[in-house]
Amino acid sequence: MSPGGDIQTTFGEHFDSAVDGGYIENSGALGLAALMRSVKASLPDDQWEKLRSRLIVVFIANDPSEPVRSAKELCSTSGAIDPHPRKLWGEAVTPAIGLFNARSGRADTSRRALARDLGFCDIYRKAQPQAAGNANSAGNAKSEQEKMPPQMFFISMSAPMVQETNPVMSWYMTPHAREVMWRAVATEPASSELLRLIHKLSPDQDDQSRSGLQAYGAVSAP
Repeated sequence: MSPGGDIQTTFGEHFDSAVDGGYIENSGALGLAALMRSVKASLPDDQWEKLRSRLIVVFIANDPSEPVRSAKELCSTSGAIDPHPRKLWGEAVTPAIGLFNARSGRADTSRRALARDLGFCDIYRKAQPQAAGNANSAGNAKSEQEKMPPQMFFISMSAPMVQETNPVMSWYMTPHAREVMWRAVATEPASSELLRLIHKLSPDQDDQSRSGLQAYGAVSAP
């Protein structure tokens, strides 16, 4: 849990204290959705549609217990289901666990609301019949891209090595935990979404990107 920060006036007097936004919602989607609503309200419809067609949203989930693994899963499921067995925490600990789970649940709801407001999942669903037709051609790389939400990417750090290590995700991480998380970037499920994102931004860099991730996963993190 990150420590709070002191906010001072220009005269050096205490004004307020602030904590990490993850205390309330740990994905950033809630704030981004509010920003997008404000931008949409300030633009004519045609300008908003032009802007929306160029938007790319990247979610990064560093919680090993995050049940959603990709943007496709985010659009294909109605809600995140925690795959881990429930525990009897006891009366003393249950309120804190409830607050923590409410934060994660709010993150999942906010991501889905943002995707719905921007119409990203609708675009993905409409593309499925065409993607299914293209899939009849063996080895069709384009059809694989069409099976994914084209403007939304979900980078999940839930690789097996992270699940096994279960690093403490606080304001300080041990060197070993940092190395495990860096290696997870080059491992599934993160690597597929990263390669898809790179393809979206630079279609001619696919081979170099794949080789770079493979090399990155084979060495120690900086």
